[in-house]
Amino acid sequence: MLQSLWENRGTLLLAFTLAITVWVYAINEADPLQQDIFPDQIPIQYINLAEGLILSGDPPSECIVRIKAPQSVWEILTQDDFSIVVDLSGLDTGKYAITLGKPGVDAKPVLVTELMPAQINLEIETLVEKSFPIQIQLNGEPAIGYEANTPTSNPEAVTIVGPASLINSVASIEAVLDITGERMDVEQNVRLLPLDINGTLLEEITIEPTHTTVTAPIQQGERYRLVAVIPIITGQPDFGFRITKINVIPEQVIIFSSDPTVFDTLPGYVETVPIDIADAQEAVEVRASLDLPEKTALVGDQNILVQVSIEAIENSMSLTSPIEIQGLAEGLYATASPSSVSVFLTGPLTTLEQLTPDDIRVVIDLFDKDIGTHQVTPQIIVPPTDVEGSILPAVVEVTISNKPPATPEPTIP
Repeated sequence: MLQSLWENRGTLLLAFTLAITVWVYAINEADPLQQDIFPDQIPIQYINLAEGLILSGDPPSECIVRIKAPQSVWEILTQDDFSIVVDLSGLDTGKYAITLGKPGVDAKPVLVTELMPAQINLEIETLVEKSFPIQIQLNGEPAIGYEANTPTSNPEAVTIVGPASLINSVASIEAVLDITGERMDVEQNVRLLPLDINGTLLEEITIEPTHTTVTAPIQQGERYRLVAVIPIITGQPDFGFRITKINVIPEQVIIFSSDPTVFDTLPGYVETVPIDIADAQEAVEVRASLDLPEKTALVGDQNILVQVSIEAIENSMSLTSPIEIQGLAEGLYATASPSSVSVFLTGPLTTLEQLTPDDIRVVIDLFDKDIGTHQVTPQIIVPPTDVEGSILPAVVEVTISNKPPATPEPTIP
């Protein structure tokens, strides 16, 4: 039998080859091979880079692969089935052209027929760590009449890490703060920007910390003063009518003087020219100019809109009440300008008739206020009734110091 098989080995080999061919054909018909580009790019992993070195530039992070696999395998392949690893063991600083090895493939049978790119260019540099001061840039301008003092940041310096060539190209670490239209101190958490000499952002630089807290003190300029506006109303409405409310737009204005000493004796308010409402039976709306002190000028619009609401009398009363100061820290002294305000009350007639000036209190709370000049809104305190009230002026200037106010000298008759 063995001799017979040996003598017919050619025929047997042909039969075996035909059988294999038929089997492969049958398999390919049922599950045909497909060669194409895999739809997802495969991440490139860089390993074993020596300590103190870093890949600079923009090394490719992904690779396109062309594969051949049965259609059934294509249907279950995912990006995680591939791995492309670049081993950087033994490499020092310099530029390298590295040919990518065949990717590892977890799924079978898969044949990788092409990598794009097949070769990558890398540059290895020394990793540098350096401390750098923060430079603060203020964008915009504060409100008219206000000035921004020197801003500060916390922390004042940061650590930057990156390739030596990039670290050496850093010209500044900047924090940009917008102060447009601000009237009060500004404090914000601001992102830090590593910039080169041309102002270009260096994205590859690592900063620690990435943000800083920037504080920009905003205060009135020496030649400017923010003051309340008090409308001067003359005359009385017609019999049977009353004033219910007076609005001033704006409630405060900024005045300017080329001589800053003028503000030393200037009160915290300015008055309008007289506005006559004699015999009025309906609301009066007037654009009035201001009666400005000597050597001062108004910044901006010269006219103030005064709206006097007048209604038929129901129940109302008005009075002048002194300002009480509360919440002032121990050892400090405060002076309000003006020291008293006009109070307008509305409510049931029987209730108003029982109220006396001693029942009405106008209070300014100076809790947390420090030495300096402040614009504060007074509050009306009345017995627990259904009386409503408003104050004029709505905002009062309060000066706080650590010295008691000077006692006026007595007038000699």
